Amino acid sequence: MAIYVPQDALHTRAVLISTNGTRHPLDGSAAQPASELTPEALAVLAPRTRTVVIALSDLPNQALTYRGDATPRREDDSVAYSWSLFLKAPQQRKTMPLHVPMAAAIARTMSLAERELAPLQIHRFILAGASKRGWASWHATIADQRVEAVVPFVIDVLNMPAVLEHMSHTYGGNGPIAFNAYAKQGITSQLQTPAFAQLMQLQDPLSYVRTPYRKRLAVPKYIVNASGDDFFLPDNTQFFYNALPGSKALRVLPNSAHNLRASIVDTLAPFITRLHRYRR
Repeated sequence: MAIYVPQDALHTRAVLISTNGTRHPLDGSAAQPASELTPEALAVLAPRTRTVVIALSDLPNQALTYRGDATPRREDDSVAYSWSLFLKAPQQRKTMPLHVPMAAAIARTMSLAERELAPLQIHRFILAGASKRGWASWHATIADQRVEAVVPFVIDVLNMPAVLEHMSHTYGGNGPIAFNAYAKQGITSQLQTPAFAQLMQLQDPLSYVRTPYRKRLAVPKYIVNASGDDFFLPDNTQFFYNALPGSKALRVLPNSAHNLRASIVDTLAPFITRLHRYRR
């Protein structure tokens, strides 16, 4: 975790960006820092927006070795394996899907920031993250009242059953190469099972729209997608965008793949500035 405090920081609000990193590389080498956002980029965002910027790296903790499994796993391989464990025993493994502890880590980071930044009276947070870290940011937004806005990058999977069906039809009964980890764990062969439906009740942010958590989905949202995403189709938003309550905006970055690191700061800055201006 790193905290960037500009000299003229505005009080009460901070940005919490979840990033990657590898604490335990597969080859036993030294830990690898986050590659999605450099310290230099974060150091630019803080003074540009007069906002405290908190970077939570190593989300998820990886490479991770699961009990009973000899293979250290990272990124989607780890997510897919955690899903496979859930699908074998949904009632006993409700917190097994990897996004659950990732969201818990975001919540703990907010609590730590509140304590460490007490002079600035920080108690409101804008969450941001890319891919699975964007997904965990959705979950933290739903679960935690301290989150007042969310900026999920390249995680175009809300209303996931409809999105997956659409992608399968588009790819002629297959999926993108980026989904190989999920196919390898047998996830894609269980899409019509009751266990997968239970997984979606937990995992899919849109599943909470008909629950008391709907009001959490109504916080300001800036959804940022890539036109040439390796994982998702550019028209997946047709299955969820209109169903999201509250203030929302959508940006599709042209000529972009799943990796948006070069665009994150320039995308976040105007959204943060607008919140400061209109949500005192």
